[in-house]
Amino acid sequence: MIPMFDLVVFLWVPSHTRLERLVKREVERYGPEILNPADPRHEAHRKFMEWAAAYDDGVGSNMRCKVLHEEWMTHLPCPVLRLEGDRPTSENMDALLSFVDEGSRKR
Repeated sequence: MIPMFDLVVFLWVPSHTRLERLVKREVERYGPEILNPADPRHEAHRKFMEWAAAYDDGVGSNMRCKVLHEEWMTHLPCPVLRLEGDRPTSENMDALLSFVDEGSRKR
């Protein structure tokens, strides 16, 4: 599939923001009880959050991590648009549309 890519968008959000969003989604999906150590799902939630927290600093072929994603992007045959930071979705979308529009004018 990679040779068919026209563009890769790399979205990176600071760890604290990403983890806050994950907890919020987990609570929305499974209920606030997962935050309670007495809940049978709490341990799975805790392990998931621990795994997610390791993304920025983790290294290893058995996990998704920023280091491996950075390396993977260096070998892509297409442009990579990096959207980094804690920007509103609307700003990221504007940047993406602008990038695509600019690329289509160059063709």
